[in-house]
Amino acid sequence: MIIFQKKLNNMRCPKNILIPTIIGVFLMVFSINVEGQSTSGIGNDKIILSKGNSAVVQFDKGIAQLGGIKNFVKKGQKIVIKPAMSWDQIPGNKINTSPELVEHIINLCYEAKARQVVVFDHTVDQWTKCYKNSGIERVAKDARARVMPANDERYYTTVFLEEPSILKSVKIHQSILEADVVINLSVLKRHAKINMSAGISNLMGCAWDWDFYNSEINSCLAEFLYYTKPSINVIECFQQDMLLENVGSDIQIIATDIVAADVVAAELCGQNPLLIDYIQIANKLNFGNSIVEDRKLIIK
Repeated sequence: MIIFQKKLNNMRCPKNILIPTIIGVFLMVFSINVEGQSTSGIGNDKIILSKGNSAVVQFDKGIAQLGGIKNFVKKGQKIVIKPAMSWDQIPGNKINTSPELVEHIINLCYEAKARQVVVFDHTVDQWTKCYKNSGIERVAKDARARVMPANDERYYTTVFLEEPSILKSVKIHQSILEADVVINLSVLKRHAKINMSAGISNLMGCAWDWDFYNSEINSCLAEFLYYTKPSINVIECFQQDMLLENVGSDIQIIATDIVAADVVAAELCGQNPLLIDYIQIANKLNFGNSIVEDRKLIIK
């Protein structure tokens, strides 16, 4: 399936108000949400840095500062949780999203009367091993989420947009296109090519065709936000990846502003956000605000 989308007057199209065109001999109208998942809860520009003795405690403290999960998840909505589970690693290695955090957020979404919760990731390592050994597949299924594969091109739809300068088209996982709300759960890691991996780069796991990232990786990472912009961004920051002294514990960043969340994550791992190109490009494209100093709220 191939979809063209055109923005109206540079405004985000509401859900199901799109102008799609299929390459072929006829036109069809699709009830599909390409770039504007629910913005419920958007507007609170705080960046929460939450401490606690578990990922669940950290999240509960943080999301409460943003009005609670019901500020984002409404009755009857389809929720997609995009965790970091790209690696064939067990939870204790703190490489992937904490499975207990995924399970907890699924439960919170159903308590908020979500119609369905979907969990998936396009993994780097062999996908069945990542899903199993990360612990995420089991807890997600136990919590009644639908765990979707992402290992085959048939799960993706090609979308074209006019606005990006580089990333004019991308094959996006169908679950993202059908979502009312996307919750982005990433893990802070240092990265040789882009300096750091966190919230924005975690969205690579929503796309099939990674080849386009090779030559223009920073522009493509930023411009993918034309295609999906999560309502909630959570970055788990483990001590092993933070370079600041006296942090004292793991930290969870929770924010609606994905650019600001990545700026704070960069600071925590000793990086200068001004030198991380994809953050600066996303900031210039107005996908968030890189000025964070008066917006950070530390919850202990």
